[in-house]
Amino acid sequence: MTIDWTAADGVTVSLDRDPRWALLSISGHGAPDTDLLTTGNPDRDERLPLHAVAQPRLLSLTLRIEGESLTAYEANRAALAAAFAPWRDAGTRSRPGALALTLADGRRRALRAVPRQGLAWASGRQRGTRTVESVLLEAPDPFWYDPTPRTGAATIQSPGNLRFDAVTELGFPAGFGSDRPSAVVTVTHEGSVRSFPLFTVPGPSINPSFRLGASGFSVAFSLTVPQGLTLQVTCGAQPDGSVDAPKAVLIDDLGGESNVLGALRSGSRFWALGPGPNTVVLTQDTPAVGTVFNYQFFQREVAV
Repeated sequence: MTIDWTAADGVTVSLDRDPRWALLSISGHGAPDTDLLTTGNPDRDERLPLHAVAQPRLLSLTLRIEGESLTAYEANRAALAAAFAPWRDAGTRSRPGALALTLADGRRRALRAVPRQGLAWASGRQRGTRTVESVLLEAPDPFWYDPTPRTGAATIQSPGNLRFDAVTELGFPAGFGSDRPSAVVTVTHEGSVRSFPLFTVPGPSINPSFRLGASGFSVAFSLTVPQGLTLQVTCGAQPDGSVDAPKAVLIDDLGGESNVLGALRSGSRFWALGPGPNTVVLTQDTPAVGTVFNYQFFQREVAV
């Protein structure tokens, strides 16, 4: 297993393979309630995951810093402090970053965290050439995630393609999905904690919507996505820190973004993928076929 820390500026330091210091231990607490409650028809893989409000995860890293001379020691300590300590000109604000683990079988796990008690910048008063230091990290989102996102796509088919038998039809509003261009896809989340998806829809597309199976949760828009523009819908906070809240934007060919949350239809509710298979229904008014809905999510875990 390897352990790295990547600060907000993108600089990565190895905590366990750098000869300038040695990682002696990692300890911590703050695991959330891991019980998951589900509701819905057990005959379908459509579930609403619920869990208790998670407590921030606290991790304490103990490292031994050393050098062949006092000058080398201070340089090594300053290098490590640069990764964890606040900016020189930013008062007590700490850099957010990611603690990343590569497991023996090649799986990767990361945790977004902020140093709460880090190393101070070297002052030159240290008289020895070896010392043991501690860094306290706080992760507001206490769940580990795979930093490689899961992706997929579904292509809109002509109206009438989404059909149900006499039993499961009862779980849907009359005619739902059968009179609009639509697609249905099973998204399997192999993690143990719910994860918010991100959707992108290239124009043209009129009144797109995203529904979590028969749960009743749907994100629907009264919106025309013109040719050449892309609708991007983020259902909730992303563990990699790229998005902190639900949002919906139109993106032009130059990368400019326009907020379109005001186009949400009444009753819309952002939703998350639960552990296991999730049935996702995608619809729009026009065009009848061909529009590709792309999705992305991060696999999230209670523990490594």
